Amino acid sequence: MIGESTNLRDQIVSLGAIPLISDLLDKSIPNTTFTRNASWALANICRGKPMVPANLIARAIPSLAKVLVENDNPEII
Repeated sequence: MIGESTNLRDQIVSLGAIPLISDLLDKSIPNTTFTRNASWALANICRGKPMVPANLIARAIPSLAKVLVENDNPEII
């Protein structure tokens, strides 16, 4: 739903979802369903037009980079 509605996405961002999901991803075990779902959710929050301001999504970047480095499952990457 977040990927389809910028209004809903913006509400989720305003409630602090980015740091919460990022923190969970930072602690996640690689190549798990949880990592796949959390990274997918975080990536969806960061996309769309109008874009979320860079200062709000900056926290997500290191977490998503970690996912790319630590996982070899194509569904996660």
